[in-house]
Parts: sequence; C-alpha cells; structure tokens
Amino acid sequence: FETILGFQLFERTHTGMQLTAAARPLKDTCQTMALLFDRLRRSLSLGYSRAVKDLKFAAMIPSSSKSALASLLAGLIPLWHNRAYQPSLSITTIVVPAIVAGLLDKTYDVGLADVIDVPATLDFLDFETSPIFLVFGKTDQKISLNDDPARIIAASTMALPSFGTGMRSLTDAYLESAAVRPRAVLETQSMSLMLRLVEDNMCCAILPAGSFEYHNVFSKQLPRRFSRTTRLLWRRDYRNMDVISRLTSALQEVRSGSRCC
Repeated sequence: FETILGFQLFERTHTGMQLTAAARPLKDTCQTMALLFDRLRRSLSLGYSRAVKDLKFAAMIPSSSKSALASLLAGLIPLWHNRAYQPSLSITTIVVPAIVAGLLDKTYDVGLADVIDVPATLDFLDFETSPIFLVFGKTDQKISLNDDPARIIAASTMALPSFGTGMRSLTDAYLESAAVRPRAVLETQSMSLMLRLVEDNMCCAILPAGSFEYHNVFSKQLPRRFSRTTRLLWRRDYRNMDVISRLTSALQEVRSGSRCC
C-alpha cells in the first residue's frame, strides 16, 4: 500500500506502531468511507430483516468454537427450536460496537455484550460476571508462571481488544492501575485472533474466563474488581418484553446445563 501511495504510513516506536503525519488524513478518509459503506450495507439488508418476523439477537463473537460463549449460543439454538418458541430466533455474532449501533438503529432486537457505558436509550440486565486473566504462551523462556503480571506485560507484546468493548476498558483500567506499559501493542477486533497469537507465543493478552482453554496457555487471574460483566441489552421502546424474558430464561437454562455437564 505504501508503494502504491508513494509515502510511509507507519513508523515504529517503543510503544508500537504509529501513523505518520502524511497518513493521518488518509485514516480520516478511510474511516468516513467505512461508515458510508456500513450505512449502505445496513440500508440494503434492513428491508429484508424487517420483513422476516423473527427475534434478531446479536451476540459477541466467540473467541473459539470451544469457548463458553460458543457453547452458550450453540445450546440456545436447539433449545429455542425444539420447544417451538415464538418468534423464531436469528443469531448474529459481531463486534460489540456494531451490536450497540444495531440496537440503536433497530437492526437487532436484543444484544449480548460486555458494554460498560450503556446508552441511555437502552435497558439491560446483567447476565454473567466472570473473572479475567492475564494469558500468555507456555514456550517463552523469558517468562515464568511465578512472575508478577506487571513484569510479564512489561516484557511482552500485548494484544488489545478494540475500543468500545468492555474488555478494552478493563484492560486499560488494569494497565493504569498497575502502572505498566507493554513492550509493544497490537489491536484487533477478533478475540479468536488474540487467543491464537497467545497460543503461538506471539503476545500476551487479558481475556475473560471461558474464552480460552487452560491447558493450552499459562494464565494468572487478575484482581476481582476487574471482573467482566456480560449484559443482555434491548431498546427501552421495545414492546415485547415477554420475548426478552423468554430469551433470558433460555440463556440461563443453557448456561446452568453447561456448568452441570
């Protein structure tokens, strides 16, 4: 891309990659184009989605097919179908900022996300609170399981979730509380990519319980005040609260069944 444009886009610093002065105007243009494309996509799909009379449920993207969230969603689908609950259920997994935007513009009826600052036009129910962990690879000879989390972070590249998610707010809050900066950072909207990079020993990350397999990585639980809360969200003007109650009960039943098994 730099070759095509004829100028440098990024420069390396001790804290990671930064945009050059020449690249900043391009970033603004690209973000504007991305917003326009998203609005066009939504306008094209909204007519169809409104015509289909189902419950449009948006959830965070699971970190892997074996994560607790993936198991929850996979269990919800057959339960809803086998009991012939109405309306029919349509599940979309997308990033958290898109869930909030979709609830606000009525693309989705209900969402499951780790939003901390809930918009005033949305109601919510705290669905689950789980501890968070500093997770890192098993093969890095420079890091020991006995090391303090701050030392591990300072010596590592750290994967950060995107802005607008509860995990990014928790990660930033922990880094500020521990007064530590990672050696370098990378940012991604994909928690599955974060987990893969950790498993490949490329970086460390702060992840919630249930999003990774303990035997694949080393993990250190962080203080409980940094626990992650997953919330069920819906618009305050949503009329069918019986459906919200049915969905909440179904999710709780699936979650309890998964824990029992």
